[in-house]
Amino acid sequence: GNSTVEKVILPSTLQIIGKHAFDGCVNLKYVFIPEGVTEIPNSCFKGCTSLEQVVLPNSINVIGQNAFEDCKSLKHLSFPSQLRTIDDFAFMHSGLEIFYPTIAEGVKCLIHERAFSFCPNLKKATLSPGVRLAGMMSFIYCENLEEVVFTEEGQGLPGPVETMLIGCNKLKKIIVHAPVTENKYNFNSEKWDTGSFGHCNYNHIVVMSEPK
Repeated sequence: GNSTVEKVILPSTLQIIGKHAFDGCVNLKYVFIPEGVTEIPNSCFKGCTSLEQVVLPNSINVIGQNAFEDCKSLKHLSFPSQLRTIDDFAFMHSGLEIFYPTIAEGVKCLIHERAFSFCPNLKKATLSPGVRLAGMMSFIYCENLEEVVFTEEGQGLPGPVETMLIGCNKLKKIIVHAPVTENKYNFNSEKWDTGSFGHCNYNHIVVMSEPK
């Protein structure tokens, strides 16, 4: 990676960014990506430890594997409304403080394996309407995560839901859409093979969302 570049404004004619394009640009702080680009490819900004601001267009459908891994200074990101895939390890070890994407109506956005794992600053994660857990252990070991919100029924298959929060030891509550007695979500991971990551059971902190 280039160790001197601090700011990148990509031209409006650009449609495709190459894999590993900015991998290891340790002094990069600001990136503007124009409308029309549809994918942030694998490892695109991996290891950009100074990256603070990324302007993503709503045309982005895919955030690739390890795309923002180790972006420790990236505290906030406005997620594109047409986003359909947040791939494996996309934000692992990143600095994100909040996850609350606003996905366009009718769009399904799938979160894959360990996409937000080991994010030490993440305090709250909201699976807004349209967001689905597709991969196992998506938010594991976010050690300061306190609150997780599910906004509708069926936001993930059993495995991805039950293993989502292993190692999130500061978790205070999980808010679900249905009355707790009708809650179909289970947050006990014991029946899944999670390797060396251990297990969790958070069923005792599940509460129902307040009616609006």
